[in-house]
Amino acid sequence: MIPSQVRTLLSAPGAGADRPCLFALDGFDRRPQLLGRERDALAAMDLRALRRQRAHGGIPRRTAVHWKALTRLVAPLDQARGVLHHDGGVSHRRAGAQAVAIVLDNCRLLERSWWGWTPWDWVGACSTGSTAFRTAQSLPTDTATRPFLIALAYLLGGFTDYQHLGYFNRSYLAELLFGPETMETAMAEVAVVADRWGYRSQNREDGRYRLPGVLAQALLINRSPRLEDLTTEAFARL
Repeated sequence: MIPSQVRTLLSAPGAGADRPCLFALDGFDRRPQLLGRERDALAAMDLRALRRQRAHGGIPRRTAVHWKALTRLVAPLDQARGVLHHDGGVSHRRAGAQAVAIVLDNCRLLERSWWGWTPWDWVGACSTGSTAFRTAQSLPTDTATRPFLIALAYLLGGFTDYQHLGYFNRSYLAELLFGPETMETAMAEVAVVADRWGYRSQNREDGRYRLPGVLAQALLINRSPRLEDLTTEAFARL
């Protein structure tokens, strides 16, 4: 429960104006059905083939025709992956590549592009927990892949039904989407007020502070990293 004073503090007049756009969907072909050439290309490549091109950055000559047929699907996935905030290391690039491959593979299984996925389709792809997710994968999968997949669901599918995904690190997801510095600033601002009001005791059994995860959840569902966008209407939705 967030105190009424916090709601008042974060619901100042003018809050929510000029909300930031994390990823623009304008200009993409968002037809939910797969085109015939896309269906054929996905049928011709297994998950390993889908990962290989994404991981190594080059298009193998023998599958080039299939990747060309998948341009409508691949381009927005790659662009969405490109706006995520991480250090650009090999493990993060690999996790992003694996997440893209999983989305494409599920397009094949569901026989429609993700533009036509329901929230339950995204839940099926992301699974109900980290262990269940990795167990369900037919190939070895990095631990960072699931957060990248959830981030793609957020950007491309507007997915925020986190209650169906089990326990996962909301703070890390918010950092992927909004940036670590942005989240640190928001956390610091709220922590100062919370400490002043005596809410430092809101700890888990292991002694870790709950506030980062709670704040990340609120900002994610409100689709903005800015505290001023947490209006009275936003808290009603939360």
